[in-house]
Amino acid sequence: ESKISEMLTSIEVSNEEPIVGDVSLPSSDEIKRRVYDTFPTQNRAVTQADYENLIYRMPSKFGSIKRCSAQRDPDSRRRNLNIYVVSEDSFGNLTTSNSTIKNNLKTWLNDYRMLSDTIDILDAFIINYGIEFIVKPSIGADRFTLLDNCIQTLSDKYSSEKLFIGEQISV
Repeated sequence: ESKISEMLTSIEVSNEEPIVGDVSLPSSDEIKRRVYDTFPTQNRAVTQADYENLIYRMPSKFGSIKRCSAQRDPDSRRRNLNIYVVSEDSFGNLTTSNSTIKNNLKTWLNDYRMLSDTIDILDAFIINYGIEFIVKPSIGADRFTLLDNCIQTLSDKYSSEKLFIGEQISV
């Protein structure tokens, strides 16, 4: 027993890759969407929505996907499905999912997929965008306060929730 405890106290681990996965709680709208999509799946994956729902239901011990999109591969003669995934880092920023999470996801989906379906798990493109604008203050207005208010309004509108994959942005 002393050798075991000596061995356990001497172990060091160094992670080569940063920890990624869904670290923030989903919003109430996102929970509603996930619950609504759960009912028709019947614990099997037939449609694209079924696959997306199962991906979000993967146990967190296997890693978590922040956003996903399942798309039929138009170039495939078989029932090939391209699944685009993205994770979240510890700062709440979107980041590519590491290979461990993708392998765990593929294993998780194998229990639910149709036998004729083939799955490719791919990285979604992460697009960071900025907004340039010009504000013309009224005479006598404090231009610094006006600029701060404009920046805060835009920040509130566009940074509160990350968009879903393929979702349109309205400017």
